[in-house]
Amino acid sequence: MARPPFATAASLSVSTGGEVSSITAGEAWAGGPAVADETRFNQASVSKLITAARVVALVHEGRLGLDDSVRQHLPGVRLVDAAGTDHAGSITLRQLLQHRGGLPHQPASLDPSRVGSSWGDPALLTKLASAWSVQLVAEPGTYRYSNLGYALLAAVTEKVEGRTFPDALDPWLAGKELPHATFRPALLQEGAAHGSVEREGAVAFLPPGWYASSYALPFTGLWASTPDMVRFGRHLADAAGDPAAPLHAMTQLDTATGHGLGPVHRSRFGMRSLEHDGAGPGFLAWLVVIPERDLVLAVACNTDGEARANGQRFAAHVNEMLQVVVEPPP
Repeated sequence: MARPPFATAASLSVSTGGEVSSITAGEAWAGGPAVADETRFNQASVSKLITAARVVALVHEGRLGLDDSVRQHLPGVRLVDAAGTDHAGSITLRQLLQHRGGLPHQPASLDPSRVGSSWGDPALLTKLASAWSVQLVAEPGTYRYSNLGYALLAAVTEKVEGRTFPDALDPWLAGKELPHATFRPALLQEGAAHGSVEREGAVAFLPPGWYASSYALPFTGLWASTPDMVRFGRHLADAAGDPAAPLHAMTQLDTATGHGLGPVHRSRFGMRSLEHDGAGPGFLAWLVVIPERDLVLAVACNTDGEARANGQRFAAHVNEMLQVVVEPPP
């Protein structure tokens, strides 16, 4: 995979029966160090799975409720329809997790200086949530994939935890034995791939600090090795068969809506899968969990995920890799 259009770095990890195997290729950036098992990649939208997991874990702990409204935790937020009606008192955390809040993918305009902040300010989400008015683009309950919804979930997490989102996630990630996973890209100096993007016909490599917007961390700011992502996937695989597990709710499809609490529920080889892909400036990533086969696959590379052709080829490679590691049932 470490060849066009997959830039310089790629990593694949697979777990079946608890054992983790990894294959890496290439350099962390052009002329950089060789990719190793512990090399961190930006996980793009796969980051949403970790944000969802922390929210679901807080629900399991009794500190949140899936049917809590946004207003219960963020009274300064207004979610307004075209008629001017505020729905923050009825849109729930469950709906945000399922992308059913009727929210835009991103706000029409977002200026941190409006709340006396900046993109890198650790308190940006809390400041925004103190007085944030968002125009809905669909009726609440309607599916609209939304990064903004996950930013709101992170703001709720900050409110409940009483600390910034990265501070809240650090001990949780450590407890899940994900040693190289972090939402602190600005602190990554070594051991991380650089994002490969094309700018005016030339390839540029973006260091981790370029991705450090506090607003974007909850939906695209996770940096992790593929073995880390497989270990997280194993928590989901184990939780699927254990109703008492903190993440069990993430593994269940809401049959009334056809959506899950974070993972995309699909069928592969006639079996249910839990997964999420990620595509962003400089990176592509994918996590697939097939509980019935006790299989987890995580893959990442440092290519321009905003180029459609790259994403299509990446998806084809993921399908091919799954076919190699999964023997279709007789």
